[in-house]
Amino acid sequence: MITSKITAKVIAVAMTALMTCVIALTPKSALASINQTTLKVLSFNTWLLSPLRGINLSQDNELRKQLIPIHAAATEADVILLQEVWLTQDKLALTQAFGALGYPYSFSAPRDSDPIRHGLRGAGGDGLLTVSKVPLVPGAMAVLRFSHYTRPDEYFAAKGAHHLVADLPCIGAVDVYNSHAGAVSFDTEAGDFDLGQALARDHNLQELKAWISTHNTQERPRILALDSNVNALTWNRLARNWLTALSGGYVTLMHSYGLRFLDSLAYANGPEVNLPSNNDNYSTSSSRNDYARRGMFSGAPDQRLDYIFIDERGTARLRPAASRLVFDSPVVLTRGQREQFEIEARSIYLSDHFGVLTEFQIEECLQ
Repeated sequence: MITSKITAKVIAVAMTALMTCVIALTPKSALASINQTTLKVLSFNTWLLSPLRGINLSQDNELRKQLIPIHAAATEADVILLQEVWLTQDKLALTQAFGALGYPYSFSAPRDSDPIRHGLRGAGGDGLLTVSKVPLVPGAMAVLRFSHYTRPDEYFAAKGAHHLVADLPCIGAVDVYNSHAGAVSFDTEAGDFDLGQALARDHNLQELKAWISTHNTQERPRILALDSNVNALTWNRLARNWLTALSGGYVTLMHSYGLRFLDSLAYANGPEVNLPSNNDNYSTSSSRNDYARRGMFSGAPDQRLDYIFIDERGTARLRPAASRLVFDSPVVLTRGQREQFEIEARSIYLSDHFGVLTEFQIEECLQ
């Protein structure tokens, strides 16, 4: 465990950091969302893995950049928290596309704001982007950079977290966090995850939880959406299966630094979500996904890596009423899309991850 003094670099980021606020001209769709009694939150790793313009380490990026805003907006999410949008031009393109779909508020941190950047360390930025129908409070943004990286290729990423404050009807200010922890390799011959990389990832999660615990002196509800790169269950290397015991990284997210978080998917669907027999059903990194099955982590067991958490106290005001996986089926392409992007497949997944969508009931709007 790290000490309460956070070792990661932390910076406050001004509104000019790719944040767009439109208040007077808020679209009708946004106003309708603001006046409702629920808050829908979507967390999604987009797998737009482009370290440099013109160099794509993921597949079908241009087509998927067109599809992602359309399908994400179709979930009717009020706040959408995206990971792995690495290029500034992709952040701008998605921000513009979501803006046209009724998401006038957005935030991402520019690469040149990274305080740990030294040479190529962290030169790729953090890849985080949030778009929202509900207002994001100006001047309340902060950025965390993790002090440790996991895999050698992650040396070039500045993974960490964003802290935003959303202004909700009836309830007022709510703390919202978007985060992405370091990835961990799986050795198919040894049948196990890389121990050193797993320890570095767990250090990321400790830094994240410690950082979150320093905020919120007003005791606002806290929502955390992230690609944690850790499954909820513990891996059994000898039997090559998942145990019933919860993993250390997951427990860190749930119970540490005097702050108890609840996993919205398990809260809404019951504790059986975390049974080994259900692991494949709720995995967000799944061998059912063509991209994941053929990607750089092929051979790894199916895992639930993506989560939406809420602090336990906050459930009295924001209760997870429903939560499910989204984008866990391929999108059927039109003939025009296949011809334009020279894709033979008739359908593709939106990413190598599935997304998580949670609907929170705003309890004070019911009173």
